[in-house]
Amino acid sequence: MKIQKNTIVIALSATLILKLGIENKLSYYIHPRYIVWAILGAIICLLVIISHSIFVKNGHTEIETKGSKILIRTLLLVLVIALFLPPKPLLSSTVSQRILSPDDLSANSQILNRKKLTITSTNLTLRDWLIILNQNNVQLEQYKGKELEIEGFIYPGKTAEDSQSFFIGQFAITCCAADATPVGLPVIYDWRKEYNQDEWVKVTGNLDFRELRGKKRSVIIPTRIERIPTPPEPYIY
Repeated sequence: MKIQKNTIVIALSATLILKLGIENKLSYYIHPRYIVWAILGAIICLLVIISHSIFVKNGHTEIETKGSKILIRTLLLVLVIALFLPPKPLLSSTVSQRILSPDDLSANSQILNRKKLTITSTNLTLRDWLIILNQNNVQLEQYKGKELEIEGFIYPGKTAEDSQSFFIGQFAITCCAADATPVGLPVIYDWRKEYNQDEWVKVTGNLDFRELRGKKRSVIIPTRIERIPTPPEPYIY
């Protein structure tokens, strides 16, 4: 029995999902709440394809146009390449595509799911600090000097003023990588000789407020910066 090309595309897609699931890397592409359903769907697709190939002897004839042939072959090529490439989370290259200026990294905190937080809360993450610092009618000076410890990847600024600082950033996602929005806070530190763009780091330091790009902004004055591995779930949910 001739196997249709669109069946091969579906089978490869399901195989890729299962591979990422086994490697614990599906969270690079979709929200963790959907991982079980994605894996279950992939298994069902493969079972249907296998049962169809066993029990259905005479399939219908596949009619292909020139456009559909190009599309199917392109998808096959992409899927085969994806099976062998190491999976990676979104990093600086995607930040540049989704913001107009570094200032948007702090401003984008409005898309985060809000929860009641205070400065006395423990284990505050980057997400938590962005929510606190962007609350309405908040007196920012009360947070000056507060100690914080947050994780994220290094994203450099684009101007000469940014040469002595970097943004510690993460992506906030609602469903999947397609709707990911970058958020972050500036860290005042000459990092280029010690660290690389896109490296994941843990920054320990104190909150301060400095004049950057003509406006007073929340910044981190670090007391310690250490490299960390990319976390299994690298996004803010």
